[in-house]
Amino acid sequence: SSAAGRILQWLLIFAALGAVIFGGVYGVLRSGFQEGLRLLAVGLAGLLLVLTIRTSFTLTYINYDMATEFLVYAHGGPDIKRALTELDTISERTVGGRNIVVAYDNDSAWPFSWYMRLYPNAKYYGESPTPDAMAAPVVIVGPANRAKVEPYMARDYVKRTYRRIWWPEMDYFDLTPDRVWGALTDSAQRERIFDIIAFRKYRDPQNLSQFRDLSKWPYQGEFDMYVRRDLASQIWDLAVVPMAPTELSNVPVIEPGQVRSIAATGIYDGAYDDLPLFAPRAVAVGPNGERVIADTSNHRIVVVDGTGAELRTFGSHCNLTDPTGTPCVDPDGDGPLALGDGQFFEPWGVAVDPAGQIFVADTWNGRIQVFDAEGRFLR
Repeated sequence: SSAAGRILQWLLIFAALGAVIFGGVYGVLRSGFQEGLRLLAVGLAGLLLVLTIRTSFTLTYINYDMATEFLVYAHGGPDIKRALTELDTISERTVGGRNIVVAYDNDSAWPFSWYMRLYPNAKYYGESPTPDAMAAPVVIVGPANRAKVEPYMARDYVKRTYRRIWWPEMDYFDLTPDRVWGALTDSAQRERIFDIIAFRKYRDPQNLSQFRDLSKWPYQGEFDMYVRRDLASQIWDLAVVPMAPTELSNVPVIEPGQVRSIAATGIYDGAYDDLPLFAPRAVAVGPNGERVIADTSNHRIVVVDGTGAELRTFGSHCNLTDPTGTPCVDPDGDGPLALGDGQFFEPWGVAVDPAGQIFVADTWNGRIQVFDAEGRFLR
């Protein structure tokens, strides 16, 4: 066992130290005091050399990126390389090479700004997530911007959390003479310190019989990597786990025969009498039985009757963060309405109240728009 291994190592160390001391005493008795001291010094130097070689080898080849070592104050965690390996795998299998679009923020810029130079399509969005960056198939974010990014990712991405950086044990903070004396006089604390110095094994301060699990190391910083769900399902060997649903008790059960397909998925270009839907994401039923559909990738709302026949459509594409790049229009010129009112950038949600008013989640424009039953903009 590991405990037996540590005991054996300690026995070897004490045996070597005992041999050095015995050799020094023997030298004093046999060759005189000065000669004995020289032999003792050579023995101690040899012992320290062996310990130095052992420590250097462990530091260089085993614990080089572990927080258990004290070479540097802050370490980049091993998860960085794991995440980059997974990113390379996704890119190679989907677009080839390292040509995948990956977005990262200011909180993960260290160390990713260094690695992202190898990805020609990398996008830096700082502390302000933009719709363009959030549309990337892979998004990296640190804790400082996690709350800003999560709403964009919740539906279509899966997440893994990694250790970006970690620090060594910092029990030496607020060190006092009483703490030093207490550690030296407490056998359990002495054993804990000894394990750290000799084996880089850290006992849990709350339970000295247990060693601290590196997966729960308290001095660390994280980052999240979101992968678009359709890509994550293709890269099955990455073992990416979808976020657990928060509640399943309200999922309705639909009886056979109650669902009718009313339109096929297609790309809307105006040539097919406004019938095709492109990636519709939501539908709501009005008080009069009309179905209101968020035709997401066509940037519009489609209203059909109970048989699936189209009644009307409204809305068009407008990206408010880049109004010059999309055909944003002011619906009433110098009137009270603003540029882009009544237009959408991929609406993902729709609801209808008892009065027939239609509420549309204009997702990437970050707003809710309200229309009357005929599709006229209200607010």
